[in-house]
Amino acid sequence: MMQESATETISNSSMNQNGMSTLSSQLDAGSRDGRSSGDTSSEVSTVELLHLQQQQVSFVICNEKNMSQQLK
Repeated sequence: MMQESATETISNSSMNQNGMSTLSSQLDAGSRDGRSSGDTSSEVSTVELLHLQQQQVSFVICNEKNMSQQLK
């Protein structure tokens, strides 16, 4: 079931630049997998890793834009 959720998240993220639909899909995927928001499991799901990677990419892109604006 987790693979289906991750695949859905990946396909949604490629279609949405702002990430809101991706976040929504991840929340839906978490509930389908039976995970609650208070889950303290030490396992990290594929969806959680994907979300972290997307946040890191967004952070890098924002920093690059800010740096280029400061140089002008």
